[in-house]
Amino acid sequence: MDHLGDDHGGHSHDGPDGHSHSHGLSDYYLEQLLTVFVCGAMGLTAVLMYVFGRLDVILISELRPWVLAGGVALLVVTAIRALSLWRSVGAGDADHGAAGHVHGPDCDHDHGPEDHAHMPGGIYLKTIPLMVPLLLFVMGLPSNAGFSQENIDKRLGKAVSIGEIQDVAAKSGDVLVLEFSDLNMSAYDPGKREAFEGRKVRVEGQLKKVSERDYELFRLKMTCCAADMIPLKARIKSDIVIPQSQFPDHQWVSVEGQLQFVEIPEKKMFLPVIRIGGKGGLGLQKISPKS
Repeated sequence: MDHLGDDHGGHSHDGPDGHSHSHGLSDYYLEQLLTVFVCGAMGLTAVLMYVFGRLDVILISELRPWVLAGGVALLVVTAIRALSLWRSVGAGDADHGAAGHVHGPDCDHDHGPEDHAHMPGGIYLKTIPLMVPLLLFVMGLPSNAGFSQENIDKRLGKAVSIGEIQDVAAKSGDVLVLEFSDLNMSAYDPGKREAFEGRKVRVEGQLKKVSERDYELFRLKMTCCAADMIPLKARIKSDIVIPQSQFPDHQWVSVEGQLQFVEIPEKKMFLPVIRIGGKGGLGLQKISPKS
Protein backbone atom coordinates (compact mmCIF):
# COMPACT_ATOMS: atom_id res chain seq x y z
CA MET A 1 0.00 0.00 0.00
CA ASP A 2 1.37 3.36 -1.02
CA HIS A 3 1.88 6.15 1.51
CA LEU A 4 1.35 9.37 -0.37
CA GLY A 5 1.88 12.63 1.44
CA ASP A 6 2.21 10.94 4.87
CA ASP A 7 4.82 12.52 7.13
CA HIS A 8 6.37 10.38 9.85
CA GLY A 9 8.53 12.82 11.81
CA GLY A 10 10.13 14.09 8.62
CA HIS A 11 10.69 10.57 7.21
CA SER A 12 8.62 10.27 4.01
CA HIS A 13 8.12 7.02 2.04
CA ASP A 14 7.59 7.42 -1.72
CA GLY A 15 6.11 4.18 -3.01
CA PRO A 16 7.02 0.53 -2.53
CA ASP A 17 10.11 0.71 -4.68
CA GLY A 18 11.78 3.63 -2.98
CA HIS A 19 11.77 6.04 -0.06
CA SER A 20 13.50 9.31 0.74
CA HIS A 21 15.13 10.63 3.90
CA SER A 22 14.04 14.24 4.20
CA HIS A 23 15.63 14.54 7.65
CA GLY A 24 19.00 12.96 6.74
CA LEU A 25 20.39 16.24 5.48
CA SER A 26 19.46 18.25 8.57
CA ASP A 27 20.82 15.63 10.98
CA TYR A 28 24.08 15.37 9.06
CA TYR A 29 24.73 19.10 8.97
CA LEU A 30 23.63 19.54 12.58
CA GLU A 31 26.19 16.98 13.69
CA GLN A 32 28.88 18.60 11.55
CA LEU A 33 28.10 22.08 12.87
CA LEU A 34 28.19 20.93 16.48
CA THR A 35 31.50 19.15 15.89
CA VAL A 36 33.00 22.27 14.30
CA PHE A 37 31.77 24.41 17.20
CA VAL A 38 33.13 22.09 19.90
CA CYS A 39 36.51 21.62 18.21
CA GLY A 40 36.82 25.37 17.77
CA ALA A 41 35.90 25.90 21.42
CA MET A 42 38.55 23.40 22.53
CA GLY A 43 41.20 25.09 20.41
CA LEU A 44 40.21 28.52 21.74
CA THR A 45 40.30 27.19 25.31
CA ALA A 46 43.86 25.93 24.86
CA VAL A 47 44.99 29.31 23.49
CA LEU A 48 43.26 31.28 26.25
CA MET A 49 44.66 29.03 28.99
CA TYR A 50 48.14 29.83 27.69
CA VAL A 51 47.46 33.57 27.31
CA PHE A 52 45.93 33.98 30.79
CA GLY A 53 48.53 31.81 32.54
CA ARG A 54 46.14 29.01 33.53
CA LEU A 55 48.70 26.43 32.35
CA ASP A 56 51.31 27.72 34.81
CA VAL A 57 49.78 25.77 37.69
CA ILE A 58 49.29 22.47 35.87
CA LEU A 59 52.20 22.10 33.40
CA ILE A 60 55.93 22.73 33.35
CA SER A 61 57.07 25.62 31.17
CA GLU A 62 58.55 23.33 28.48
CA LEU A 63 55.13 21.82 27.71
CA ARG A 64 53.05 25.01 27.64
CA PRO A 65 54.07 26.09 24.09
CA TRP A 66 52.96 22.68 22.81
CA VAL A 67 49.48 23.24 24.24
CA LEU A 68 49.40 26.65 22.54
CA ALA A 69 50.54 25.13 19.23
CA GLY A 70 47.92 22.39 19.51
CA GLY A 71 45.19 24.96 20.16
CA VAL A 72 46.23 27.07 17.17
CA ALA A 73 46.40 23.98 14.93
CA LEU A 74 42.94 22.90 16.07
CA LEU A 75 41.54 26.37 15.29
CA VAL A 76 43.09 26.27 11.80
CA VAL A 77 41.66 22.81 11.06
CA THR A 78 38.28 23.92 12.43
CA ALA A 79 38.28 26.98 10.17
CA ILE A 80 39.11 24.84 7.13
CA ARG A 81 36.32 22.39 7.96
CA ALA A 82 33.84 25.22 8.56
CA LEU A 83 34.68 26.71 5.16
CA SER A 84 34.31 23.32 3.50
CA LEU A 85 30.95 22.82 5.18
CA TRP A 86 29.79 26.28 4.09
CA ARG A 87 30.70 25.54 0.46
CA SER A 88 29.02 22.13 0.66
CA VAL A 89 25.77 23.69 1.84
CA GLY A 90 25.92 26.36 -0.87
CA ALA A 91 26.63 23.96 -3.71
CA GLY A 92 24.35 21.18 -2.54
CA ASP A 93 26.13 18.02 -1.42
CA ALA A 94 25.86 15.18 -3.91
CA ASP A 95 25.10 12.59 -1.26
CA HIS A 96 22.80 14.80 0.81
CA GLY A 97 20.90 16.95 -1.67
CA ALA A 98 18.02 19.23 -0.84
CA ALA A 99 15.55 16.54 -1.90
CA GLY A 100 17.21 13.91 0.23
CA HIS A 101 18.83 10.64 -0.86
CA VAL A 102 16.19 8.56 -2.64
CA HIS A 103 16.39 4.78 -2.44
CA GLY A 104 14.84 3.28 -5.58
CA PRO A 105 14.96 -0.04 -7.46
CA ASP A 106 18.37 0.86 -8.90
CA CYS A 107 19.93 1.54 -5.48
CA ASP A 108 22.81 -0.92 -5.00
CA HIS A 109 23.51 -0.73 -1.26
CA ASP A 110 21.92 -2.61 1.61
CA HIS A 111 19.38 -1.15 3.97
CA GLY A 112 19.41 -2.60 7.45
CA PRO A 113 17.25 -1.72 10.42
CA GLU A 114 19.94 0.68 11.60
CA ASP A 115 19.31 2.88 8.54
CA HIS A 116 16.00 3.88 10.08
CA ALA A 117 17.22 4.32 13.67
CA HIS A 118 17.28 8.11 13.66
CA MET A 119 18.26 9.49 17.05
CA PRO A 120 18.91 13.25 16.80
CA GLY A 121 19.38 13.40 20.58
CA GLY A 122 22.51 11.28 20.22
CA ILE A 123 24.20 14.12 18.37
CA TYR A 124 23.97 16.33 21.46
CA LEU A 125 25.14 13.56 23.79
CA LYS A 126 28.32 13.14 21.75
CA THR A 127 29.28 16.78 22.28
CA ILE A 128 28.85 16.86 26.07
CA PRO A 129 32.23 15.21 26.98
CA LEU A 130 34.00 17.45 24.46
CA MET A 131 32.60 20.54 26.15
CA VAL A 132 34.19 19.75 29.54
CA PRO A 133 37.47 21.70 28.93
CA LEU A 134 35.51 24.79 27.87
CA LEU A 135 33.18 24.55 30.86
CA LEU A 136 36.12 24.24 33.28
CA PHE A 137 37.78 27.31 31.72
CA VAL A 138 34.57 29.35 32.02
CA MET A 139 34.33 28.26 35.69
CA GLY A 140 37.85 29.64 36.26
CA LEU A 141 39.60 26.28 36.57
CA PRO A 142 42.46 25.74 36.93
CA SER A 143 42.83 28.88 39.01
CA ASN A 144 45.83 31.17 38.61
CA ALA A 145 46.11 31.09 42.39
CA GLY A 146 47.29 27.50 42.12
CA PHE A 147 47.03 25.18 45.08
CA SER A 148 45.40 26.36 48.28
CA GLN A 149 47.60 27.05 51.30
CA GLU A 150 45.98 24.11 53.07
CA ASN A 151 46.85 21.78 50.21
CA ILE A 152 50.43 23.06 50.11
CA ASP A 153 50.83 22.63 53.86
CA LYS A 154 49.68 19.00 53.56
CA ARG A 155 52.28 18.37 50.88
CA LEU A 156 55.01 19.97 53.01
CA GLY A 157 54.23 17.89 56.08
CA LYS A 158 55.81 18.55 59.45
CA ALA A 159 59.12 20.40 59.54
CA VAL A 160 62.04 18.32 60.84
CA SER A 161 63.82 19.49 63.96
CA ILE A 162 67.40 20.68 63.37
CA GLY A 163 68.04 22.30 66.76
CA GLU A 164 70.82 24.83 67.15
CA ILE A 165 73.34 24.99 64.33
CA GLN A 166 77.07 25.46 64.64
CA ASP A 167 79.04 28.26 63.03
CA VAL A 168 81.00 27.36 59.91
CA ALA A 169 83.99 29.11 58.41
CA ALA A 170 82.98 31.69 55.84
CA LYS A 171 84.37 31.31 52.32
CA SER A 172 85.20 34.27 50.12
CA GLY A 173 83.86 34.85 46.64
CA ASP A 174 80.91 36.40 44.89
CA VAL A 175 77.37 35.57 45.95
CA LEU A 176 76.29 32.27 44.40
CA VAL A 177 72.90 32.64 42.73
CA LEU A 178 71.36 29.17 42.84
CA GLU A 179 68.22 27.64 41.43
CA PHE A 180 66.23 25.95 44.16
CA SER A 181 66.65 22.55 42.51
CA ASP A 182 70.44 23.02 42.47
CA LEU A 183 70.41 24.00 46.14
CA ASN A 184 68.34 20.94 46.98
CA MET A 185 70.48 18.52 44.97
CA SER A 186 73.73 19.87 46.44
CA ALA A 187 72.70 18.37 49.79
CA TYR A 188 73.05 14.87 48.27
CA ASP A 189 76.48 15.48 46.74
CA PRO A 190 79.43 15.39 49.20
CA GLY A 191 81.63 17.32 46.75
CA LYS A 192 79.12 20.13 46.37
CA ARG A 193 78.46 20.26 50.10
CA GLU A 194 82.16 20.81 50.70
CA ALA A 195 82.43 23.41 47.93
CA PHE A 196 79.28 25.36 48.83
CA GLU A 197 79.32 25.28 52.62
CA GLY A 198 80.36 28.64 54.01
CA ARG A 199 79.63 30.48 50.75
CA LYS A 200 77.13 33.33 50.56
CA VAL A 201 74.23 32.29 48.34
CA ARG A 202 71.02 33.76 46.99
CA VAL A 203 67.95 31.65 46.25
CA GLU A 204 64.22 32.23 45.74
CA GLY A 205 61.35 30.33 47.32
CA GLN A 206 58.33 30.47 49.61
CA LEU A 207 58.28 30.73 53.38
CA LYS A 208 56.64 28.57 56.06
CA LYS A 209 57.12 29.56 59.69
CA VAL A 210 58.62 27.06 62.14
CA SER A 211 59.50 29.56 64.89
CA GLU A 212 60.31 33.27 65.18
CA ARG A 213 63.84 32.70 63.87
CA ASP A 214 63.33 29.50 61.93
CA TYR A 215 61.50 29.20 58.61
CA GLU A 216 61.16 26.53 55.97
CA LEU A 217 62.06 27.67 52.47
CA PHE A 218 60.36 25.61 49.79
CA ARG A 219 59.35 25.37 46.16
CA LEU A 220 56.89 23.01 44.51
CA LYS A 221 58.54 21.15 41.65
CA MET A 222 56.64 19.71 38.68
CA THR A 223 58.41 17.04 36.63
CA CYS A 224 55.61 17.07 34.06
CA CYS A 225 52.31 18.27 35.47
CA ALA A 226 50.58 19.12 38.75
CA ALA A 227 49.87 15.45 39.51
CA ASP A 228 53.58 14.72 40.11
CA MET A 229 54.33 17.91 42.06
CA ILE A 230 56.65 17.49 45.05
CA PRO A 231 58.03 20.06 47.54
CA LEU A 232 61.76 20.87 47.60
CA LYS A 233 62.87 22.11 51.00
CA ALA A 234 65.63 24.10 52.65
CA ARG A 235 65.78 25.94 55.96
CA ILE A 236 66.32 29.54 57.02
CA LYS A 237 67.94 30.26 60.37
CA SER A 238 67.95 33.89 61.46
CA ASP A 239 70.05 35.57 64.15
CA ILE A 240 67.19 38.04 64.65
CA VAL A 241 63.43 37.68 64.86
CA ILE A 242 61.71 37.54 61.45
CA PRO A 243 58.59 39.77 61.55
CA GLN A 244 55.76 37.49 60.42
CA SER A 245 53.53 40.47 59.72
CA GLN A 246 56.01 41.40 56.99
CA PHE A 247 56.82 37.84 55.89
CA PRO A 248 53.71 35.66 56.30
CA ASP A 249 53.48 32.01 55.36
CA HIS A 250 53.71 31.27 51.62
CA GLN A 251 55.27 34.67 50.91
CA TRP A 252 57.69 34.54 47.96
CA VAL A 253 61.13 35.83 48.93
CA SER A 254 64.69 36.15 47.76
CA VAL A 255 67.01 34.90 50.50
CA GLU A 256 70.67 35.86 50.79
CA GLY A 257 72.88 34.41 53.49
CA GLN A 258 75.57 31.89 54.40
CA LEU A 259 74.92 28.31 53.31
CA GLN A 260 75.63 25.29 55.40
CA PHE A 261 74.33 21.72 55.63
CA VAL A 262 72.84 20.01 58.66
CA GLU A 263 72.62 16.24 58.88
CA ILE A 264 69.23 14.73 59.74
CA PRO A 265 70.14 11.24 61.01
CA GLU A 266 66.57 9.86 61.14
CA LYS A 267 66.06 10.91 57.51
CA LYS A 268 69.55 9.82 56.46
CA MET A 269 70.02 13.09 54.61
CA PHE A 270 71.54 16.56 54.76
CA LEU A 271 69.34 19.66 54.77
CA PRO A 272 70.51 22.96 53.23
CA VAL A 273 70.37 25.76 55.80
CA ILE A 274 70.77 29.45 54.94
CA ARG A 275 71.83 31.61 57.85
CA ILE A 276 70.63 35.22 57.74
CA GLY A 277 70.19 38.26 60.00
CA GLY A 278 73.81 39.16 60.60
CA LYS A 279 75.50 42.52 60.26
CA GLY A 280 74.40 42.78 56.64
CA GLY A 281 70.70 42.94 57.59
CA LEU A 282 67.91 40.41 57.60
CA GLY A 283 68.66 39.02 54.14
CA LEU A 284 65.04 38.60 53.06
CA GLN A 285 63.34 40.48 50.24
CA LYS A 286 59.78 40.05 48.95
CA ILE A 287 59.43 39.11 45.29
CA SER A 288 56.60 38.37 42.88
CA PRO A 289 55.27 34.79 42.76
CA LYS A 290 57.15 32.46 40.42
CA SER A 291 55.62 29.82 38.17
